[in-house]
Amino acid sequence: MRSRKLVAMRKYQNWIILIFLIIFSGSLLRAYRLSSESLWLDEGHSVRMAKLPVSQMVEEIAANKHPPVYFLALHGWISIFGDSEFSVRALSAIFGVLAIALLYQIASLLFGRTTGLLAALLLSLSSFNLFYSQEARMYSLLTFLSLGSMYYFIKWLSGGKKWASVGYLVFSTLLIYTQNFGFFIILAQNIYLAGLLLHPRSRSGTPLKSWIIRSEEHTSELQSHSFISYAVF
Repeated sequence: MRSRKLVAMRKYQNWIILIFLIIFSGSLLRAYRLSSESLWLDEGHSVRMAKLPVSQMVEEIAANKHPPVYFLALHGWISIFGDSEFSVRALSAIFGVLAIALLYQIASLLFGRTTGLLAALLLSLSSFNLFYSQEARMYSLLTFLSLGSMYYFIKWLSGGKKWASVGYLVFSTLLIYTQNFGFFIILAQNIYLAGLLLHPRSRSGTPLKSWIIRSEEHTSELQSHSFISYAVF
């Protein structure tokens, strides 16, 4: 019995070491050459907005119909760390690193720790995510908040306690007020909930894992049919 506990503990320690190495590597990649290029047009706009007094910033944001969370976060960040290229981009890099950890948690909840590690590794090496993690714009924050919203959504569906619903409310609210496309994450979650209510097995609940797998199967079928149609015609 004791030997089993030791094996389980060592295995758990190995998981911790692996996810730490993945997150650490992702951090280095996001910090590499972070200030090698000058700010481009949109980044300059972000910095200009963030350096305004909060009242004036909110007025401009309202006039341009841009959600305010990122600019407010960057405003506070610049007031502490300054407005150099490295500094203003570092905030996005931090959100990019946090997104790796969150994706690990989500994939582990749904498919197990091995899949969680693989998902975290893929995100840490993703050129797309690396690009936006090194840009002084809101897209890295959008990714982080989207994953946070999904994490607490899954915990809530799994019968999580009150903290799960509070976490979901906080992340989802910040998400909507960060970028307009965040609305589609909330929409997808509500479509899934509606499916639970309309599905014959809604009383026992349809696991999110099964829903994701079926969605992937349907997508693959559609892609194969599209390929066959293209090949024929």
